[in-house]
Amino acid sequence: MAAKYALWSIAALQGTGLMQPSCWTRWSVYEYMKHRFVSTGQVPNKSELLEELPDIDQTELIEGMAEFRLILGDWPIAGGDRSCSAR
Repeated sequence: MAAKYALWSIAALQGTGLMQPSCWTRWSVYEYMKHRFVSTGQVPNKSELLEELPDIDQTELIEGMAEFRLILGDWPIAGGDRSCSAR
């Protein structure tokens, strides 16, 4: 019964425009950033991410960007202010 109520509640919120579900998660952000970086050597900015992942929850966006930066660490970024020789 509780599950049925929860589904009804979500459906009710969706109908009001108060809740817009998104299939994008922090891992969608991380994977997009990873593939873009491996392909081009450039890290996408927030504007590009919002364009590529429409309707993403802001918390998921921020968490995904943070996860990518955590994994990227000190890797030199093309066009950045640190080159390989600076390390």
